[in-house]
Amino acid sequence: MTPENLSRSDFPTTLAPPTPAHVRALRQHLALTQVEFGALVRSSGRAAQEWEAGRREMPLGLWELALIKAGLIELE
Repeated sequence: MTPENLSRSDFPTTLAPPTPAHVRALRQHLALTQVEFGALVRSSGRAAQEWEAGRREMPLGLWELALIKAGLIELE
């Protein structure tokens, strides 16, 4: 998965945490560092690093927040 030409349908919006590849692709799509991506969802750069490495699952609420802030999903 590459960050170029990504669309809304490329990111899971179901009730399941994203894969490390999805986290990385969204961060790269937004052209953010891991520290900036962590701050975007009110977390840390270390947490973003661990989500991308697969050592921790990104919490679903933070994933949804990232998708909302990226403009990929809208609030209901």
